Amino acid sequence: MAVLGEAHALLQQIVAVPDFAAVLGAPAGGPTTPQDRITSYCHPAGTCRIGTAGDRHAVVDGRGAVHGVDGLYVADASIMPTITRGNVNLPTAMIGARVAAGLLGLAPADAVRQLETLGEPAR
Repeated sequence: MAVLGEAHALLQQIVAVPDFAAVLGAPAGGPTTPQDRITSYCHPAGTCRIGTAGDRHAVVDGRGAVHGVDGLYVADASIMPTITRGNVNLPTAMIGARVAAGLLGLAPADAVRQLETLGEPAR
């Protein structure tokens, strides 16, 4: 809860910056803090899901690029459209690898070949 409180305070500082405020809009207000409404803390997946620009619930495209924000990418479990039935570690690592390969202009198979030429074992 302390870390969430610190994150909330940092976000309040960020939205006070005029350039960010212009994009983010007015902060949602109220008599309580987000921590007051949390009953459990779980962020497994799906909070900024992947999808087409026409999907009003999608935040990022298939490359991990945030819709409407040039140069911003998300490469973690939050882009999964639904929460997986199993552990999210491996799928999250694969999302990160795929987004990173795309930013380097490589297909996933090419990224593996690049690692092999550097003497790194492909995993």
